[in-house]
Amino acid sequence: MLGSMNPLVLRVRNGRWWTTTSAYILSSVVGGACIGWLLGAIGAVLHEASVAPSWRIAAALLGACGLAGGLLDSGVFGIRLPTVRRQVDEQWRYRYRNWIYAIGYGFQLGLGFTTIVTTATVYATFVAMILVASQPIGLALGAWFGLTRSVSVLAVAGVRNFGQFESIEMALARYYAPSRIATIAMEAFIGCALVALVTL
Repeated sequence: MLGSMNPLVLRVRNGRWWTTTSAYILSSVVGGACIGWLLGAIGAVLHEASVAPSWRIAAALLGACGLAGGLLDSGVFGIRLPTVRRQVDEQWRYRYRNWIYAIGYGFQLGLGFTTIVTTATVYATFVAMILVASQPIGLALGAWFGLTRSVSVLAVAGVRNFGQFESIEMALARYYAPSRIATIAMEAFIGCALVALVTL
């Protein structure tokens, strides 16, 4: 996304980076809020129907998701994370105005499941949205989900030449492995902590 939404590319397209980026981030928040509200509503219906699990079972489920997510993300036993095999349509950049394709990209990113899912934390977040059994809380979780997924584009805010852009890309590539390890460790920690909480 950084390659298609940075000040250099948008300057060539006679676009304003802040306008395009704002549209991208806001639409990602809206997309996340939509999926959060929907899953929170599903959880609320289950709760009203007395089908929703107790807090202990809910914590155990979320903990199991964390542990399973850590295994999937680590690639143990060769198991791959289930996901769709599509990305946003690159042709939108040439067919539509900057802010229009930014909205389309952002909303899809905020939904979380319409493009390639790279970490199991996305699915764990969906489970949490259902387990809270509340539309307002689900909406808030979803909005935060969409925001955190989109703000990485701000990393290129100060880019003024291709040298700076390449430096940022190299830095991101350098931190990819450590961040992935940190994600897996956090999944395992949260999973163990929730399972331990249930057994107390």
